[in-house]
Amino acid sequence: MRLKSLMSLCKYALLAIILLLAIVGRWVDWNFGKLNYEQLIFHLRLSFLLEGLEKSFYLNFLKHCVFPFVAILLTYFLLEKFFFTKTAKRRLCGNVFFILLICSFSILAQRFWHFDELYAQSKLAGSYGNFYEQYYIAPKQENIIFPSKKRNLILIFAESIESTFLPHTTPTNQAHQELFSPFGDLAPNLYQASVQGVNFSDTDKIGGTRQAFGVSWSIAGIVAYQCAIPLHLPIDGNEFGKQFGGRFLSGATCLGNILEREGYQQLLILPHQKSYSGIQYFMRDHSIAIHDIDFYQDQNQLPKDYKGFWGMKDFLSFEKAKQELSELKGTKPFALYILTIDTHAKTGYTDPQKCQNIYDTQSPNGQYKNAIVCSDRAIGDFLNWVKNQDFYKDTTIIILGDHLSHNHEFFPSNAHRRIYNAFINAKFFHPLQENKLKNRDFSHFDLLPTILDSLDVEVKGGRLGLGSDLLGDKPTLLELDNVGGG
Repeated sequence: MRLKSLMSLCKYALLAIILLLAIVGRWVDWNFGKLNYEQLIFHLRLSFLLEGLEKSFYLNFLKHCVFPFVAILLTYFLLEKFFFTKTAKRRLCGNVFFILLICSFSILAQRFWHFDELYAQSKLAGSYGNFYEQYYIAPKQENIIFPSKKRNLILIFAESIESTFLPHTTPTNQAHQELFSPFGDLAPNLYQASVQGVNFSDTDKIGGTRQAFGVSWSIAGIVAYQCAIPLHLPIDGNEFGKQFGGRFLSGATCLGNILEREGYQQLLILPHQKSYSGIQYFMRDHSIAIHDIDFYQDQNQLPKDYKGFWGMKDFLSFEKAKQELSELKGTKPFALYILTIDTHAKTGYTDPQKCQNIYDTQSPNGQYKNAIVCSDRAIGDFLNWVKNQDFYKDTTIIILGDHLSHNHEFFPSNAHRRIYNAFINAKFFHPLQENKLKNRDFSHFDLLPTILDSLDVEVKGGRLGLGSDLLGDKPTLLELDNVGGG
């Protein structure tokens, strides 16, 4: 009898585990896209994935995960108790039914979690060897020379924005147009920003940044841009998370530290709560203040319709940016960072007060296209406003996609996907040369020294962290690898 009870308990436990993996995997995939190993481990180490999310996420989790999980388990329990145990034939049917459930939910769990890929990535994650000792260049103050008149910086981290969304991104060979520009004109304002400003490209037309390992989610992308390193942790003494007193790469010298030493006022406008992904610790340890959604709520500065997909909608974030800029401008140079959010996840968010739906709202792909168009308009309106301000002449504006979109099903399987970048009104220390702008192979890490170059800053040696100034004389690590340099 004990053996039978133990077997029954093991059967329920196996079903519960596989069912939970399948249901939670579906929810995570829909809301956050496909997770990789580094991203998963980061959130498990730092906090539970749900920390810092709005209440609507918790309710959504209850609706789409907890309730189905309980309902399916309860249904199976009732079938097992009152139907499958009556006769030998029904017991056989019950065993077959159990095997079918296990197989079905296992297939679903694999579809959403990609266990084979996670396993392969886990092997890759620990294979750095002496990579940092060989290639990492510490950002030392004596090697970073600012001009006497310092330029302001506005840096927009555009959620999931790729050069793939832009028109006319094709190389000379038009036969491959579907690879480089599969969506036509989804982001006309970002296209104009690239054409009128400077776009570093992996092709001979508009292109962008290749996504390296360990930078494929928002906080990782921001860290890579700021510090020129991947979020593969811990790195030597650079602890992170609550277990280390809320430290987050406190030993790394990043863009925020470099600008703070030069007297910059720095602020990040964050549309969601700063506790998510530990961004509050990273920004604090790198001298960047945060005004998040809670800050504006506490100040009674949010309208009733402030909510978008997650926290403040993009148009409102840019309105807050305008207000903050009126206070930041003054005797000190400033650096304002803005994170957009409306193009997150499978469908994104389209602000009904600002944008009309151009594409089919009944399909997830149509909704996602509408969200991209709307966020593009929000960025375009903000750029137009900044260009009419008195501080514009002394301000470099940079737009960087934080990572590739997690909505992988949105793209054709043969699409050539790269992350967006544009430098507007920049004053580069190095002269612009076509061969330095086009047909480059570069990653997030190369943007740190390039951002400084766009502020008329000299980076002696041309390298910081794992990055190379794209206008300097040193090849990027990706280019070095491509030419056999290791």
